Amino acid sequence: MEYYYFLNCLNEEKRAKLYNAIFEERSLEESEQKSILEDVKKFFEKQNTEEIIKLLMKYCGEEEKEKIKKLAVDKKVYDKYFGDVVFSFEEIGDMLPERIVSVMSTLSEEEISKALVGTSPDNREKIIDVLKKNGRDINMVFVGNIPISAISDAQNKIVENANRL
Repeated sequence: MEYYYFLNCLNEEKRAKLYNAIFEERSLEESEQKSILEDVKKFFEKQNTEEIIKLLMKYCGEEEKEKIKKLAVDKKVYDKYFGDVVFSFEEIGDMLPERIVSVMSTLSEEEISKALVGTSPDNREKIIDVLKKNGRDINMVFVGNIPISAISDAQNKIVENANRL
């Protein structure tokens, strides 16, 4: 597995533990290794499930597609297959619209805007479109520079919110 993909499998806390071990030139403790391997396993299970559902959606008829969509909207089913862990802010735009609205519901327009500044244009458009369709208008106009730490903090808050719900 490439190093980049390996790091994307880890949440922020485990990524920090790995960086600390590398910086300190030490091996990971057994508990740290197990914890990291669990994240990697969850990441790939989630990816495989998403790929299977995408293939199903591609090749099944309209009636079956509607059944799959209804199942995916059911919170228990959604959580089982998609909602386990959000690893990065870039994944927020791939969530179901209902979940995006729920995750963003407790955040101010300013926090959402800061987070959106530091994401890809595609992800930004997806999130803004979902929020607009649900009555939230996000104004992306800022005066002055925004510190990278403020963008990162806003994105981390949203990712934590997604993992808590």
